[in-house]
Amino acid sequence: MYYIEVLRTWRVLRGYLIALAGFLLLVAAIFAIWPHAGGIDDGRLYSAGGHAVLVAFTCLLFASISGSSLSRHLDHLDFALTKPRARAAFVATVLGVDVLGLSAFFVTTALALFALHIVAGVAHPLAFDAASWFGIALAFGSVLAWYALVQALSCTRAAAGWALAGVWVAAIGLNFLSAAPLGPGLHALVVALNFINPIAYLSTVPFVATTGAVPLPLSAGAFAIYVVAGVAALVAVIRWQRVET
Repeated sequence: MYYIEVLRTWRVLRGYLIALAGFLLLVAAIFAIWPHAGGIDDGRLYSAGGHAVLVAFTCLLFASISGSSLSRHLDHLDFALTKPRARAAFVATVLGVDVLGLSAFFVTTALALFALHIVAGVAHPLAFDAASWFGIALAFGSVLAWYALVQALSCTRAAAGWALAGVWVAAIGLNFLSAAPLGPGLHALVVALNFINPIAYLSTVPFVATTGAVPLPLSAGAFAIYVVAGVAALVAVIRWQRVET
């Protein structure tokens, strides 16, 4: 059963690698045919954490795909639940395979973004300071949190159909509402809901490098997003144990 999960993840990753290679070749051909001046150094220092946010947004799509892995077993519960293994261990193994797959997607996308800069001739100073490392950690944690939230919502029959679309609509909507002129009570509610919204965390990572101490929202967010991911994963384990009820 777990070998099937590995094969499914590999098929998606293989298709992604082929698509990335084709895209980079296309960009290289375009810039070879129409020469360009290349990137212009505007004097600003850019954060590696900000680039990691771009990587994370791409990986949210794969987190959505992987986040439905438990719901795929709903059609053959008689087989999945009668294996000689505890249900919690079953879920933990599925989650482990998916997390390894998401790690591969994250690293692959980061390398592809770097290659795209080279192919397109875009060059600007990139900082790997303390804030950047916090930004990278937060970006990857947001991918894990997104995956865990989708998994927790979609792992039962009652929610599997609408969970994926619901997460996207709610997350994007709440992020926009956080900047809207709402009343104090409604604004407080939106802020509270955004505590579990991975997209809201990604919006706190600066794209341009900053000097001095790491901003508190960034350092606190880098810790909190993994708490959200862990709690959501725990909810998925609990809900799967009650999937027959």
